[in-house]
Amino acid sequence: MVAFACLAFALVAPALALPRPRDAIVGGEEAVPHSIPWQVSLRRKSDDFHFCGGSVLSANSIVTAAHCTEIWDSPGEVQILAGGHNNAKPDGLEQRRDVAKLTVHEDYASLKNDIAIWELTEPLLLDERVQPVPMPTMMQESTGSCNVSGWGTLHSGGQTPDQLMVVSVPIVAEARCQLEYPFQIAKSMICAGEYGKDSCQGDSGGPMVCYNADGSGYLGGIVSWGIGCGGLYHPGVYTEVSYFVDWVEAHTPALPTDPPTTMPPKTTMPATTMPPTTMPPTTMPATTMPPTTMPPTTMPATTMPPTTMPPTTMPATTMPPTEPTTAMPGTTM
Repeated sequence: MVAFACLAFALVAPALALPRPRDAIVGGEEAVPHSIPWQVSLRRKSDDFHFCGGSVLSANSIVTAAHCTEIWDSPGEVQILAGGHNNAKPDGLEQRRDVAKLTVHEDYASLKNDIAIWELTEPLLLDERVQPVPMPTMMQESTGSCNVSGWGTLHSGGQTPDQLMVVSVPIVAEARCQLEYPFQIAKSMICAGEYGKDSCQGDSGGPMVCYNADGSGYLGGIVSWGIGCGGLYHPGVYTEVSYFVDWVEAHTPALPTDPPTTMPPKTTMPATTMPPTTMPPTTMPATTMPPTTMPPTTMPATTMPPTTMPPTTMPATTMPPTEPTTAMPGTTM
């Protein structure tokens, strides 16, 4: 088996026995600048040499291949560069970070469990150019075509491109992959590629993004190894990330408090003791209203002068004397 690690033989001392780098991009094209915001470049700090790819896992961590990690004695030997596109013409908006800790999978051996996490000394600023890669669900199966990206060379033994490149590669059935690589494919590996298109387009440790039915992407694989590049046989082999979801979660460093804002100690205002305001009792002078003695209203007795009706003296009515009996002549009474 010829393994394709990302480092070229010239990267380290010849005495180091390293897998052959997976170093040729086949059938790819330049990526739209900053359209793959989780893509990072892993750099050798001494000379800023790009040797592997990786993906932003969180603001303070990167996920990459174990074989890109185990070759370093100290995290102080490496850096990461996020938010870049053209390595020859940086625009000054890239983010460079030192590395605090390198964690290789405890069961990494013979390119099995080829996964590692890099903890950064300072969190990345997440913006439109730098974003975490979405993760798959546990044991999620990838199908269809996936995109692989990186700054790998355009052909075996060629020069690396300045711009970030991307290529679409079809997932290869597990049964066929096992035929191409007898007794070498573990359950936690996944194959992808076809004649003229291979994961060689990207660096080892870089992302292979696959897609859900709704079109949303997730980290389906990490560029790991293979034989040849873009040939008729031997597709690229990747670490299948869905097998390591729990491991990634367990080893992803917690973010520091965002940000560690030190609030000034609470200013305790001295208790303002107001002197008791004793209001002098307002003694209203007793207002003694002089008794209002209403003079008895003595209504003068209204003495109506006796109304003396003058006696009405009716003149005596003197009836005229009764006519004398008329003596009829000759009548003796």
